[in-house]
Amino acid sequence: MRHVAYIAGLFISLMSYAAEDIVFLAPDKPPLFPGGNNSMMEYLGRNIFIPLEADTVNGKSVVRFVVNTDGSVGDVEILRGLTPVHDNEVIRAVRSMTGFAPGEKDGKVVAAYVTLPVWFKAVPSAGCGTIADGGDRRPPRFPGGRIALSEYLTEHLEWIEDGEEGRVVARFIVAETGIIDSIWIERHLTPMQDAEVIRLISGMPRWEPAVADGAPVRSTFILPVMFSNPEKLQGGDGNTPARFPGGQNKMDEYLAYRLKWRDAPNVRAGNVVVEFFVEVNGSITGARVLKGLSASQDRQVLSAIEKMPPWIPAKKNGKIIKSHETLVVRLAP
Repeated sequence: MRHVAYIAGLFISLMSYAAEDIVFLAPDKPPLFPGGNNSMMEYLGRNIFIPLEADTVNGKSVVRFVVNTDGSVGDVEILRGLTPVHDNEVIRAVRSMTGFAPGEKDGKVVAAYVTLPVWFKAVPSAGCGTIADGGDRRPPRFPGGRIALSEYLTEHLEWIEDGEEGRVVARFIVAETGIIDSIWIERHLTPMQDAEVIRLISGMPRWEPAVADGAPVRSTFILPVMFSNPEKLQGGDGNTPARFPGGQNKMDEYLAYRLKWRDAPNVRAGNVVVEFFVEVNGSITGARVLKGLSASQDRQVLSAIEKMPPWIPAKKNGKIIKSHETLVVRLAP
């Protein structure tokens, strides 16, 4: 997955409603994100994640939202869209922003609209070789498969003090022998966290190489690595994300059990991107495919999502809330 290339422009104008519902887009003093507009751009850049498979489009999504008098964000909408994947990810990231200093008009705190263009720059495809599954072709594989890779990352990734939360996306070459011989960072956090990801990948055991026409071949693999502050995961600040019961590894096991493709005809390898809501009771609602592979595979992924056991819902300031989730499901026969 990849972050926003850059964000520019903040536009303001006036819009009025009934007296009790006045919302300004050009107040005397506009709303301000903690740390200013540069910090807001950095926040969105760190928190907007586009699947690499969907990151083939250059352009912008123009989003408008209200900063309420208490500094919260509401009424998020796309004024000019790019693609459903990009637009939904912009909406999700904007909704996650908190702590604005509200706008002011005539010395009074007011609600105000903010309109923001979010620009995307596609990942160049050169050098990003992929091997499709099927027949005598399959991509490289960590020994033990996807669940073993997730367990390896969980066990060996070290949290960096003074680091940032977010994803580092690495790309590396798996040689015909299964040895990793080159590593690039496609999406950065801090230099120390980038170095930690390089250390993590460099220490991996030998992979099962990709196969093409029945023979091992050199190939490229892209790996997102998530950094989460352990103290926040323990709920020390009263804010915790929604999570599958038992965590990421259990969710991987659940999906691996539900999604079995080896005996199915016309199966395609790749990612299905799904969004859904986790309600305050942990139930899954509103599941839909943002990026699919085929009608039959998309239906099976949706069915697996909808039949998930209740999640542990998200919390904000210690209060259980409904949350919006985006999940990338890798399908490999």
